[in-house]
Amino acid sequence: CTVVTHLTAFLHNMEGSRTESYRQVVSEQDFVNKQPGTVSNQRFVEKLNENRSLFIKQGNALLEGLTLGLCANVYIIVDKNKRVPVEGAKKDSEEPVYIVKEESHCCARCCFCGGHSLLAKFYHALPPTKGKEVCGCYPGHSYPADMAAGPVMTIERKGCCSKWLGCYMCTTCCQDDVWVHDGEPEGLKPGDTNENNIGPSVIGRSVVPMDVPCFTPTVNLTDGRSPIDNPFAIVEGPCLMAGWMGVLCDTIFSISSQRGKSGDLGQIIKKKPVGCAECCKAFCTNVDNYEYIPDANNTAKFTPNQKATMLASVVHLDYMFFEKDVPPVYVEQTNDNKGVIIYCTLCEMYCKGCLIPIQCCVYLHGE
Repeated sequence: CTVVTHLTAFLHNMEGSRTESYRQVVSEQDFVNKQPGTVSNQRFVEKLNENRSLFIKQGNALLEGLTLGLCANVYIIVDKNKRVPVEGAKKDSEEPVYIVKEESHCCARCCFCGGHSLLAKFYHALPPTKGKEVCGCYPGHSYPADMAAGPVMTIERKGCCSKWLGCYMCTTCCQDDVWVHDGEPEGLKPGDTNENNIGPSVIGRSVVPMDVPCFTPTVNLTDGRSPIDNPFAIVEGPCLMAGWMGVLCDTIFSISSQRGKSGDLGQIIKKKPVGCAECCKAFCTNVDNYEYIPDANNTAKFTPNQKATMLASVVHLDYMFFEKDVPPVYVEQTNDNKGVIIYCTLCEMYCKGCLIPIQCCVYLHGE
């Protein structure tokens, strides 16, 4: 934990401090809607109503690699169709929209990485700043969050050991779900919310239904107060994903109004790595990129709560499937210490809540 703390401080110093000109002052006009169970941040509502396609980049790649994936996740959500200048830098940047920061216990991430309890908080993004060079290399721009304005949305996920996520789903103890809250409820801890204790801050829920098809990853999106079998949207993915398949092909999740992968409400696409740097990230870390493409026509009638829940489901999918996936290639020593086994993960097969790796193995004897 001490090593992770020092590495986190080092990364924060690399990102640079925010200038006063970038700070946002929270005013009463930002929170015009204070009714329970609704999105209250007006600026967040305006962004959601734009229904624009967003690109989700997972940050902290260096720290992920150095800590073997044990650092808390950070997601940078940008609009790739808009460019903004970066003060002091030669290159401009995509327009940052939100920054998502995970809050979880270090021991939980160490023992149950990908299946741990957590809070993921969405912040408005401030303008990007120039990053600091490290050993003569420019690591990229920094994307600070508007911490002064506070979170506009919080995802609450209850994981292991309170639940047993990632196994064959035969009971509600294995059911993966997240609750979506408006803003930042005071004193909220993972597991505080359930069907019998739905607080006024709940605006949505992303949940795997108990009748999920055996070989089709399915997530129901609800307003948090409706039964999970009455969703306003359904996210469905492929049976085979990750491994070399994830390196060579995009992984497409359809967002539909009913089961069947029609995609009438949009898509969530886990992007395959492009270029040497992204391939290194894919092989050495759990850092992934996603594209969120809502159908502007069919989701125009959706409420801000529903649009926020759709956006939150992208982060939920990352933790469900791609924070604990098996690397495309890894090596293990044999029990007699006289050879090694090279595992090549072709893909992982979904089976009602669990992911089963499909691998080729090459045995190399020491002699």
